[in-house]
Amino acid sequence: MKCLLCKNNCECRIKDVKDYFICKGKSPDFSMHYCKKCMMGFTSPKISERELLGYYPSSYEAYNKRKGIMSFLQKMKYKRDLKIISRSITKNKPSMFEIGAGRGEFLQEARKAGFNVSGVEPGEEGVIFAKKEYNLKIICGFAKDMPLKSRYDVIVLRHVLEHINNPKDILLYIKDKLKDKGVLFIKIPNYGSAESALFKRYWGSIDAPRHRVHFTKNGIKKLLKDIGYKDILIRKEIVPNDIIRSIEFWGRYSNSRIRTLGALFSKLPEILKIIIGQIIGAVLSIRSSGRMIITARLRD
Repeated sequence: MKCLLCKNNCECRIKDVKDYFICKGKSPDFSMHYCKKCMMGFTSPKISERELLGYYPSSYEAYNKRKGIMSFLQKMKYKRDLKIISRSITKNKPSMFEIGAGRGEFLQEARKAGFNVSGVEPGEEGVIFAKKEYNLKIICGFAKDMPLKSRYDVIVLRHVLEHINNPKDILLYIKDKLKDKGVLFIKIPNYGSAESALFKRYWGSIDAPRHRVHFTKNGIKKLLKDIGYKDILIRKEIVPNDIIRSIEFWGRYSNSRIRTLGALFSKLPEILKIIIGQIIGAVLSIRSSGRMIITARLRD
């Protein structure tokens, strides 16, 4: 496979990956190829955005409201993310545009925090939910197909960039839509993490075929610098649910003795699984965390 960014040859790092999340391991086989020059991986074979919509059914988690402890933890993440963004913005009532807005829950919290919000989401289910629950008018479609007439103080891509076949295209598009001193806010999985090395094809954030690109810390930093961003700051993020999902996939779909452990883990109470996931994630993050939070600005 040729690298989608530099066209150099990639090496196959992971074979025979299934969609364990939606298709429960009954999908076609996928593989992950890695480019040493760009320091990122790509899911093969390439699938168009329209074809990928079939892997985002109405039951997909991004389109369904979380409940209980998971809802509480999600809101805590929203508030933390907004604090990070607010530290980089000095003006009152800054404008925010979210690409891949899902159900609109993050935009709702941002609106409460004083942001003027808008966004785009390709999944119709999410757009309908945002309108019904929060009266948010999120555009249904792909960002690259929609000419944005405004420029924004903040553009947000939370768990979106990894779903796009060529991330450079969307980052170049965004570059012209940020105001002077505008902030780009990104959240993505870290393929260079200890979580990825431990779970391999069963790592929840491989998430083939939805995750098209697999970033490393150095890879995303290089890409942003090449495009023209500066003040790039990368923070660690520990997501217990990623660990939980990885353990369950590993136990359910591997051919090893770990299956018994995975079955036992799946039967644990949700709160206990979250605690275990947080502890494992914290230990693994000493080397490198499973996800990254990135802020960047355009060069003067």
